[in-house]
Amino acid sequence: MPVKFEPIKPSKARISNLGKVRSRALDTMSDFVVEAQTILQPYPAPGPWVKKRTNTLQRSWHHEVKSAGQAVEGIVASQGQIAPYNVYVQGPRQKAYHRAHGWKTPKDAIPQLRAKFEGRVKLAIKELAK
Repeated sequence: MPVKFEPIKPSKARISNLGKVRSRALDTMSDFVVEAQTILQPYPAPGPWVKKRTNTLQRSWHHEVKSAGQAVEGIVASQGQIAPYNVYVQGPRQKAYHRAHGWKTPKDAIPQLRAKFEGRVKLAIKELAK
């Protein structure tokens, strides 16, 4: 679930407080990816069919923040080499069975993340535009 914050500016514009902007973007993205992983990582409540959970899928989730030039990119992903079945449980090829039993996909996390971060990002932009 890559997410990028990248400034849109005129080609010759200068941002006087670029260090502050970069720091705020990195902090916000770090909080965003941690929150996204917190939403996606937990297992749904077990039903009577569950005998034992290995927590392998839960352990496969990771996050990172990358920064290059003016872009800040956050990545939240389940590592396929740890849990190769992740695409069927929480990924783009999720089976109806898994959805019915409460497994969340990255798309499911978007409304919750938007509600928490949209206002924060807008406020940061207003503060930095001063």
